[in-house]
Amino acid sequence: MVISGNIKSKGGDLLAKRGQPKKFSSGEELISLWNDFCNEIIDNGFEKVPTQTAFCRWLAENYDAVDRRTIYNSLNEYLKKIKKEYS
Repeated sequence: MVISGNIKSKGGDLLAKRGQPKKFSSGEELISLWNDFCNEIIDNGFEKVPTQTAFCRWLAENYDAVDRRTIYNSLNEYLKKIKKEYS
């Protein structure tokens, strides 16, 4: 249902739930999950391509449901911090 340009659901505004970089406790956690995802791709003979969408699907099965916007925001937040540590 669209109300005033916002997408609504039983749980509230879906758009408000998107893009939550605090879903991960740290950049290290996000990198560790990405590493596990990539290792699974290698172990399965590269049947998947390591995209953000595939990573979101993998997280939903192996960690917690995460939308692409959350991944994008998390990468932008944590990679900046990680870059500063090594600069």
